[in-house]
Amino acid sequence: MQFRFINRRRELEFLQQKYEENRFQFIILHGRRRVGKSVLLREFVRSKRYVYVQVDETAAKTQLEHLYTETTRQLLGTPMTFRGLDEYFAFVEEHAIEPLVLVLDEYQYLVKSVEGINSIIQRWIDTRWMETKLFLVLCGSEIRMMQELFAYNNPLHGRRTGQWKVEPFDLEASSELLSGIPIEDVVDVVSVFGSMPAYLSYYDTSIDLYENILRTVLSQGHPLFEEPLHLLRQEFREVSRYYSIVASIAEGKTRLNHIADATGIEARTLTKYLQNLIATDLIRKERPIGSKEGQNRFVQYKVSDQFLRFWMRFVSPNRSLLQMDGQEIVLSRIRQDLSTFMGEGFEMVCREVVNRLNAMSAWGHPYPEVGRWWGKNVEFDLVLKDRDRAIFFEFKYGKKVDGKRVLHRLKNNVLQSKFSDLSGHLVVIAREFSRRTVGCMTFSELWKVLRERTVILEDSLYRLERSRS
Repeated sequence: MQFRFINRRRELEFLQQKYEENRFQFIILHGRRRVGKSVLLREFVRSKRYVYVQVDETAAKTQLEHLYTETTRQLLGTPMTFRGLDEYFAFVEEHAIEPLVLVLDEYQYLVKSVEGINSIIQRWIDTRWMETKLFLVLCGSEIRMMQELFAYNNPLHGRRTGQWKVEPFDLEASSELLSGIPIEDVVDVVSVFGSMPAYLSYYDTSIDLYENILRTVLSQGHPLFEEPLHLLRQEFREVSRYYSIVASIAEGKTRLNHIADATGIEARTLTKYLQNLIATDLIRKERPIGSKEGQNRFVQYKVSDQFLRFWMRFVSPNRSLLQMDGQEIVLSRIRQDLSTFMGEGFEMVCREVVNRLNAMSAWGHPYPEVGRWWGKNVEFDLVLKDRDRAIFFEFKYGKKVDGKRVLHRLKNNVLQSKFSDLSGHLVVIAREFSRRTVGCMTFSELWKVLRERTVILEDSLYRLERSRS
């Protein structure tokens, strides 16, 4: 499938700025599988003199022969081979008197197969390439292996002239890719398919969400049917353990002891696995706003990727049924439970937009402290806070939300919490209201503020006065 290039303005500006320095560059580009690194690099090298080599997961001899023949075919029009990497890199040096971009995509496969390749590249950088105009890009999807290139004991440590982590799409980019459907429907799609460009590219906007789920996620043979398994296999050896951890978190086991109980993994051992999942952006660790690093009592773990969460919730427990052509039965189960499932995805999208607006000072001024908060009996979906003022948010996915009632409950929760001495405002954001008052906003109204880069008037927020004891 050919993926359409969308957005990535900041990434392209960074690469182009480095290129225009007109000297040797060594760039490390990394990010999750399917995040769009290759599409980005192909867009960048257009109209430049370049060599682009996609490395396969094969034996070292096969990889190097492919590297040699692809490089010479692209530069000379005819394939050649070399007696080793030193002869090959000397050839590259000869052709880098003028600017030359050399992209080694899926570089982690070379690291696995070709012994000492990092040391060899380090030697060429230190002794020969600094006087050239070579623009070397090492790009890879195995996040932990690519992160090792930054480690102090790695031969390439200190040699890079730039690095960029390619992130999943934000909502603006997702809406551009899914152009033609209302923003509320975009939120639904992102809540199921996540924000990875490749996943969203499979979505057909001419049919509804459920039909898309049936044709892609629930269909054997489609790339998304077993995508989470491939993702875990690429990053980890103990796949079954990581699988059970992610599955338990997706089911709502967010505390360390609850995950340990669900997986049968001792808490002290479990911490290592959780750290690795965090490093690969599959889960995230959250603590209440205002709490310190060592205060782990209320720490929660959440699945970061909405598609992974959806797959673990609806596909994983039904795989046997799906392999027996039970797609319609599984889809029926999804129809029953999807509205409840969507709540967390809606909250994530709302937090993203509110945070973007905070960075733009759209709430009056930028609030330095941002995050969720939860205590024993009270939880706030998002809090923007400075020294003595705060804005408290509640996000509701429902289409007939009684905004007045939700706002009243939110006010009582604030007054009963540790924030009762703060003044500020309350905001309830929902898809649609059955009843609303000051402080209630639909998501489309919030989205309009972001798109038009305007500010939110204080009069449209519910004013919270400081509690007086």
